[in-house]
Amino acid sequence: MVNWAAIHPAGLRWALRCLPTLLLVLSAFWPLLAQAQHSVRLEVDKHLVQVGEVVQVTVELSVTGRGGYDRYFPPQLQGFREAGGGMTSQNVEIINWQVRRRETHVYNVMPLREGKLTIGPAAVQVGGRTFRSATVTLDVRKGKLPGGAQAPGQAPLAGGPAAPAAPGARELETLFLHGGAAPKKVYVGQQVVAEWRLFTQTDVLGFQSTKQPTTDGFWVEDLESPQRLQFERTEVAGRVYYAALLGRKALFPQRAGKLIVGPMAAQVRTLNDFTSSASERQSPELTVEVLPLPTANQPPGFSNQNVGQYELSASLDRESVKGGDAVTLKLVIRGRGNLRQLKVPVLPAVDGFKVYEPKVSERLELSGGVSGEKLVEYLLLPTRAGRLRLPALSLPYFDPEAGKYRTAQAAGLTLTVTGQVEKDGPTRGRAERNVLERDIRPPRPPRPIAHETPFSPLKGITPWLVLFPAALFFGLTGGARLKARLSRPSAAATHRAVTRRVREHLERAVALETSGERGAFFGELAAALKEQLRLFLGQAVEGLTRDELGQVLEGAGLDAALARGVLEELDNCDFGRFAPSAASGPALSEAVARTRRLVSELARALRRRGA
Repeated sequence: MVNWAAIHPAGLRWALRCLPTLLLVLSAFWPLLAQAQHSVRLEVDKHLVQVGEVVQVTVELSVTGRGGYDRYFPPQLQGFREAGGGMTSQNVEIINWQVRRRETHVYNVMPLREGKLTIGPAAVQVGGRTFRSATVTLDVRKGKLPGGAQAPGQAPLAGGPAAPAAPGARELETLFLHGGAAPKKVYVGQQVVAEWRLFTQTDVLGFQSTKQPTTDGFWVEDLESPQRLQFERTEVAGRVYYAALLGRKALFPQRAGKLIVGPMAAQVRTLNDFTSSASERQSPELTVEVLPLPTANQPPGFSNQNVGQYELSASLDRESVKGGDAVTLKLVIRGRGNLRQLKVPVLPAVDGFKVYEPKVSERLELSGGVSGEKLVEYLLLPTRAGRLRLPALSLPYFDPEAGKYRTAQAAGLTLTVTGQVEKDGPTRGRAERNVLERDIRPPRPPRPIAHETPFSPLKGITPWLVLFPAALFFGLTGGARLKARLSRPSAAATHRAVTRRVREHLERAVALETSGERGAFFGELAAALKEQLRLFLGQAVEGLTRDELGQVLEGAGLDAALARGVLEELDNCDFGRFAPSAASGPALSEAVARTRRLVSELARALRRRGA
């Protein structure tokens, strides 16, 4: 124990004089001490393995600071193959006003060859500096790969074009958007399946599409537009990613040449952006080379929309009818291609039938592309009795896979008409002929027939006796309804009430700035924003997630920048309540100013919409 009484006053004065210098030295070396709080560690569960044996690689990250890290670089796995079953976990804790992020990435890999193979290093980039782990060397002995194993490389994604084989300039990115189209060289009218996916190596907290791809020169069918992101594990150029489908479309080029599909853009908030704004990402453009249809052996009047693979069948709903009854001829076109624009066979004028305009409908299947069937229904009315013959029908089309024109055929049909057929058409359902001619008029009395009404003492009073109970009932109930209607608040009264509550929340937040109650302070700011949002949307927003609220704001026509600012401020309020000790005095004043500005902009947006 220190004996403070034994300390000489001169020594105490010397220590006080040295204190500023000591603090200056500590402040100069503080960044180096802070850097020591960032670390990356790589471990394996075994060092002596055989070819094809699974090795578990664990990477542990520890980053201190509210901003988190900028990028994470997975370990190099040259000579290994992903075996699946890995996982990623995160943990964020706040100690003494400092946010510490811990992440664990687990990879299951198998060596593909004998010898000394090296794993790593893994790295993390923080504030422009890169922190790397050590490398681990494995001694790989002779073994056997499991059946069907392949060298590391591209892993195709089920249901559409493959993931990028090599990210190129993006090889260091942990988050990017990618678009793919297959095939990329087609004929006019041939189906192209395009899809866009999000690739990430960290958890996604929020996603909002800001730009949809442009498809000039294409007929477009939406195949899949997921409402929620569903991630699946995949591998890109030896790196493990989690990919989620953003959209899949079927594109049918309408002209020859090089057609461009524009990029998709989105704002993505990940665990790395927990305390900052969302990241902007954009996919590259897609180029499709479109060839004209060959002119050799092209049928006369051929339509460029009849491209694909098709079958044609025809049937009658009855084989025999009575004179005056109609029948339905059904043509069914089954196959794969642009069924909506497909030019259907035209039934020519047929002797013995009156042909009405057809009814056309489609039944599409949108799994991996456009396929299904197109129905054409003709209403036929026989004009004579006997055995009537319908001709065979044909559908010319171009098969892009074979590169040649083909024809789908439907055999002719026979209909037996019995009985007598009137020349003027069917008799069923016709109105009966009027038997009164123009010169025959109904009899009229020569003069009005006079009659007398007997005297009644209630004459003139009876209508009032009938109406009195009804008037009494409506008088009793209508007054209550009128009072209830008059008591409903008007739109102007509701606007004034919400404005008053918003002002009260902001005033309470200002009063709480110096009280130290940070949780209550941020709660008042969030309540003010939600009150103003409820007035703008006409609905409560308390039960909505951030993604759902963003979709509602987008559907209400709110400016994208204003909606993004509102969502970010609500996230800041949540963070302030979660870690109230991390906010200082100036930050509180800035939060109040931002909230006032957002409330004012929401009010102006509401007035513009009302105007």
